[in-house]
Amino acid sequence: DQNLGNWQVKRQVGSAPPIAFKFPAKFTLKAGQRVTIWSSTAGGTNNPPSDIVWKTQTTWGTGDQFQTTLINANGEEMAMRKVTRTQFDDDDEDMVAHSTCADGEYNLRSRTVVCGSCGQSPDKSTNCS
Repeated sequence: DQNLGNWQVKRQVGSAPPIAFKFPAKFTLKAGQRVTIWSSTAGGTNNPPSDIVWKTQTTWGTGDQFQTTLINANGEEMAMRKVTRTQFDDDDEDMVAHSTCADGEYNLRSRTVVCGSCGQSPDKSTNCS
């Protein structure tokens, strides 16, 4: 089990100001469990501990570059994912979009380094750039 009380999920899209969701003080994520944090307009149902609706935030934001960071109660970065989406012309198709991450990311749940695009370990993520 992992106590996530007062931990934050911080999201920054491009150069916009970051937004941060703060877990309730007594929130604990049980081993093997997942939690989804829904923005208020995303259609999620508040059903802790598996689903939490962030009532004061209408969107997590979208864009060509974004970074999501998990920060513990002491302000330490525990996990991070940075995504850059690139669109380019392709001879066979009109437009193609590809998402990549600059570096491997630390996956808190499995405690392994994985690629932010494909979720594979670095030695298996041959299709990513």
